[in-house]
Formats: sequence, C-alpha cells, structure tokens
Amino acid sequence: MAGRRIVERIVVVAVVAALLAGCGGGGSSKVSSSAYIKSVCTAIGGFLHSVKARQSQLNPATLTHATPVQGKQLIVGVVSGFASDVAKLVSQIKAAGVPDVNNGQQISTAIQTALTRVQSSVATFQTQVNQLPTSSPTAFSAGAKSVATALQQSLSGITSSLSGLSSPQLQQAASKEPACQSLSSA
Repeated sequence: MAGRRIVERIVVVAVVAALLAGCGGGGSSKVSSSAYIKSVCTAIGGFLHSVKARQSQLNPATLTHATPVQGKQLIVGVVSGFASDVAKLVSQIKAAGVPDVNNGQQISTAIQTALTRVQSSVATFQTQVNQLPTSSPTAFSAGAKSVATALQQSLSGITSSLSGLSSPQLQQAASKEPACQSLSSA
C-alpha cells in the first residue's frame, strides 16, 4: 500500500540524515561526542521502534479488505501518530546539544534543518491524507498514490544538504555506543 511505503521512506530519510552526519543533532550547549551520540542514537532508536509499530497497522491485508473510509481512517491515524513521533524526535535531537567536535555546530545545524524539513513534509502529507477521497476504492487508491508521490518528491532533496558533513570523532563514538550499534542491526 502506498501509505506504508511513504512511512518507510520517511523513516529512511530521517535515519540516513542522522547517520550521514555521524549521528548529529541540533541545540546550543556543547556536549562530549560520546554523550551526544548516546542521546541521538537513543532518540533514533525510540523513533524507529514507534514507526515499526505504526507500520504494522498498515498491514496490506487489512487495507485490502477495508472500505475507502476505513482505509482513510487507518492511514490518517497512523500518519497522525507518525507526525507526533517525528516531532518528538526533532525535540530529542535538539536537546542532545552540539557535539564538541570540529564542525560540531555546522553538523548540528544541518541535521536540525534536515529533520525540521522532514517534519514539515510530514505535516503537509498529513493535510493531504486528510483530504483523500473516499467516494470509491479507485478514487481512494489514486489519491493515496498521488499523495505518496508528492511526499517522495518533497523528501528527495533533504539528505543532499548533508553530503560531505562528517566527524571522525562522532563516528568513533558511534562505533562504541551500544544504542548506535543496535541501529545498525535494525
């Protein structure tokens, strides 16, 4: 179902954005690389756990047997919960502070900006999902596909702003942090 693919796409964008910058985040207080990494990876881990639980609600079998109204209600509920999850992640990443590493502020700002853009895209997506037509299964399916395409297009450039940002200190801290290691296996 298009809704499930959209949620998966958003998760990938958010996680890739964080990992491309060596698990970065935003905020103003300087913190050690290990404390920062632990906060960020713990936040991302909680986010992924919540998203996986929401994805399970978008079971294709359930959506296949749902009426357009039921399908829309299910997707609206999942997307609303996902929007809350993204907002919580953004807050947690901001609260992680700024890593006390070379280019720490630049990394922090770039990640904060990327995640804020994800949050904005999800808000737009939420509005579009609320407007999905339910007059027929065909109209609902076409609307869901259109919304999915629009969301994918809006998210496609988010990680490009993070290319080239990295920190050996953050990468080293991430390699030692159990919360980050569990993300690799997730």
